Amino acid sequence: MVIIFFIACGKREEKLVIEQPQPIEIREVSEEEIDEFNLIVEAIIHQNNLAVLKTDKDSENLLLEFLIKTPIDLNEIDSEGNKSLPSPGAIFISELIGNRFENKVYFTSEDSLYIMQQNTYPDTIKIMASILEKVNTKENEKQELKENPDLYFGEFEISIPILSKDRQTAYVELGYFCGALCGNGSVLILKKIHGKWKVVEDISSWIS
Repeated sequence: MVIIFFIACGKREEKLVIEQPQPIEIREVSEEEIDEFNLIVEAIIHQNNLAVLKTDKDSENLLLEFLIKTPIDLNEIDSEGNKSLPSPGAIFISELIGNRFENKVYFTSEDSLYIMQQNTYPDTIKIMASILEKVNTKENEKQELKENPDLYFGEFEISIPILSKDRQTAYVELGYFCGALCGNGSVLILKKIHGKWKVVEDISSWIS
């Protein structure tokens, strides 16, 4: 399979060719990747001040217990040559490969095969118990919600991180939901710096 992207660089348009075998190999999520996902979740909780920890006084925020997969679509052009829309909740791989986030490129064609293999992972991955026991979730607030159904909570949802081939860069979508027409979302780029994950880009992606 050969994928071609056109990337605008100033007035010059460059062609990026990504070759991939067909079909994409289905891979199991490794224990090392699971560990990285959970380290990323901890970094986001603290660096983005989600206020979901049980130690956060008067917080009304919850954290969804599961990471949600962001599906990756390949075909940005339909059979008639028109630019298509991604599947609901999905992104095109061209939004990662060679794309500029605040004028920096974090993913290259060398990451493409590994990124597409991650697209075969489960739709959800549960956050590790040692993190969940420290945060507010619907599960541990179940009794309070049962006793007071009108009680308000906003809920954060974190996507399964999409990692670069060297596992030093991660793409994450963070959503906050507080009602039918209340919420916002952002795209986070994290880099592993001196062995620790750090949020280096936080870009608003939607608001309701």
